[in-house]
Amino acid sequence: MRVEHDRTDAPADRARTAAYAAGAISLFLCMALPWVRSGGGVRFWEEGEVSAQPLDGYATGWLLFGEAVGEAQWLFMLAFAALVVLLCLSLACLRGASKGVLVTTGVLSYLTPVLYFFAWLPSLSPTSVSAGSGVFVMVVACAVIGLSANKEIREGHYKT
Repeated sequence: MRVEHDRTDAPADRARTAAYAAGAISLFLCMALPWVRSGGGVRFWEEGEVSAQPLDGYATGWLLFGEAVGEAQWLFMLAFAALVVLLCLSLACLRGASKGVLVTTGVLSYLTPVLYFFAWLPSLSPTSVSAGSGVFVMVVACAVIGLSANKEIREGHYKT
């Protein structure tokens, strides 16, 4: 009976492991992508031709975090600290975790993008500064980790 139970749970366990591993890797790699960029975009000409406008500059997640620490931007620092803690928690969840760790992981996975959004609010203006691809990778990684943690809690797959 136990072998049959383990065999039927194996695909779900592999899916959760893959979600935590992919989320952790994505969170780490998203810091190397642009988080803030200026310029760029697309322009259509009257003849129907399309051209890309040059990208004037960008800042990766590591540069943004370093500058936030140097300039004492507390909300950005809190958002990046939450991201690093979430990265560590998702790695801890790979081997199985307690319910408290899973709840903390779930809460941080939804809180991290919200913190970044509130830190970004003062920068919203009609200028050409926009969020880069690293932000979107972070949001997707947080969603994958959060959904996996929530499913694990609902199904009772945690250490007691």
